[in-house]
Amino acid sequence: RLTAVTDSGAEVQDLSTGEAKTVSADTVVLALGTHGQQPLADAFEAIIAAVYLDGGIEPATEFVLSFVKRSLEHVENAAFKDYKTLLQEIIQQNPEEKLYYVLVGESGPDHDKRFEINVLLNSNVIGRGVGKSKKSAEQLAAKEALELMGE
Repeated sequence: RLTAVTDSGAEVQDLSTGEAKTVSADTVVLALGTHGQQPLADAFEAIIAAVYLDGGIEPATEFVLSFVKRSLEHVENAAFKDYKTLLQEIIQQNPEEKLYYVLVGESGPDHDKRFEINVLLNSNVIGRGVGKSKKSAEQLAAKEALELMGE
């Protein structure tokens, strides 16, 4: 989870907004201006490497975590659950059962579409989801099916 969060670049962007940013108390100041995200990400990575080379893994870990702790807490609190995979794993325990996702409706203008998806177990509707994408509607349908199953 930490790798996904730190590799995404979002935290580096958040850490580096503005024209100058103090990275570590009285240590390094990044004055990179507005040259895009890659120079900021490269500079931040170089600083992490320097901390690691100077003091080892523990100081480097503390340094990184001091920046991403809030982001990690947010990720843990809003952890995405893959309801489709969970439902599929449960259904696969019974090989004769088949799971299908069916688009039953589309509404709204192109810039604000809504998709309605039913999840069927064999021929029975066990969940329904509505979302801004087919993928999110499928996740919501799977979530409803899991709730119906007591999961």
